[in-house]
Amino acid sequence: MSGFLTFFVTLFGASVLALLFIIVKVNLTQQYELDLRNKAEAIRRELDSFFNDREIILQDYARFPFIILAAQQQKLSDDSVANFMNRLTLMGGRCKVSLLNQQGKKVHQTATKPNFRYEGVSWLDELLSKKKSRLSMISNDGSATYYRLAIPVSLKEEVVGALIAEIPITEIDKSLRFSEQFQNERLEIFCGNIPIISYGPAINKEPYTCYLKNRNLTMTYSVNSNPLAGSHKNLFISIGIILLTTSLIAIRVSIIFGYRSFVSPLEQLRVMTATLAHGQELIARPTHSNIKEIQLLLRDFNNMAKTIHQREDELKTAAETLEERVVARTNALRESHERVASILSTIQSGIMVVDLDSNQVVEVNETFAAMMGKPKKDLVGESCRTISSCPTQQACQCENTNQRIENEEHALIRSTGESLTVLKSTVPIGYNGRPHLLVSFVDISAIKETEEALKEARKAEIRMAAHIQKKLLIGH
Repeated sequence: MSGFLTFFVTLFGASVLALLFIIVKVNLTQQYELDLRNKAEAIRRELDSFFNDREIILQDYARFPFIILAAQQQKLSDDSVANFMNRLTLMGGRCKVSLLNQQGKKVHQTATKPNFRYEGVSWLDELLSKKKSRLSMISNDGSATYYRLAIPVSLKEEVVGALIAEIPITEIDKSLRFSEQFQNERLEIFCGNIPIISYGPAINKEPYTCYLKNRNLTMTYSVNSNPLAGSHKNLFISIGIILLTTSLIAIRVSIIFGYRSFVSPLEQLRVMTATLAHGQELIARPTHSNIKEIQLLLRDFNNMAKTIHQREDELKTAAETLEERVVARTNALRESHERVASILSTIQSGIMVVDLDSNQVVEVNETFAAMMGKPKKDLVGESCRTISSCPTQQACQCENTNQRIENEEHALIRSTGESLTVLKSTVPIGYNGRPHLLVSFVDISAIKETEEALKEARKAEIRMAAHIQKKLLIGH
């Protein structure tokens, strides 16, 4: 009987241990799969954040008024477009950004490599015809692989061009340092069935697979570890938990109460806060809690979120209005400058505009440049006292914004050293929102020479008359 009892107890104990082992194995396997999935999702979020950040930056670049003007091929020099686009470095130092016009032709590109031809391709036609609001794909020039991101350049509702960024795939490792993280793990990124990039050693295990939404990319992640490693420790813990289950029922009830009253509402509040911080739309959901203070906190948070969304809408509307005003003001200023330049070029009098604060010449016309015998670029920026030959600062007439000088005779010293007699007139004007003086010069050197010749002729006539009178008197 004792032998049978011993056998029965042994069999029962073995059965209990086997059952506990199976439970622990199942739990550990599930935990292993959960950890694998969580780690893969964390990596996927990092990749999504990497691409999203660059997409947001490229969208901001596409809204710059200068980029819009360049895409329209306004009167902008190639150097000014190149200088502006070469300062757009937030996409990364190795990223190439190309600006295309409405026909798909390149206006400017920030680097020579990779050299892709975009004109006439179907995906670009979809972007320029507003069928797509953004495009992303994988490109390869034969020597390197790139992540291509294309954003339309729009003026109001009209697409006037496109910005295309070619981001080297190696830029992922430079930013996220995956090669330093994966020593016993394997991460691979595919475009379709084609591997794009991989990190870590090869692992002969079924990987966890996930997709990068809207990017046509697949990511696989696997770990070279045993889910049952350290199972003996967890086995003893499980046995202890089973033995102490009865004594922990009361604690469990307290935990459930505390979770429903404290942890769950606060966790939901944390999720709502994270949602709001990422700029996503917050949908308030009813939360059950026995604590009045937490209920009030959730109510106040929902009211705050509603206020924030209202303010975001107001700011967005204001930003759109401001952008339209900036574009309109830029066009108006350009037209104004063109009109002023046209008027100045047709006036036959010499014109000089002087900044009263710095006493420097800010604008001259071609007639004044011809009077001085210098090109316009050498005159702009000089002191007006030097040009007008004022002997002292006290003698300078370009100091008072209220003065008006009309037809004052003045001498200009030309670049050859010759003196040019002019009639000088000065009136105060507003230029670029600041007080300036407009000084005009009329060349009267020919008139002065004629007057001098007439004076000499009169003197000669007087001398001749005196001589004749003297001869007559002596003869008498």
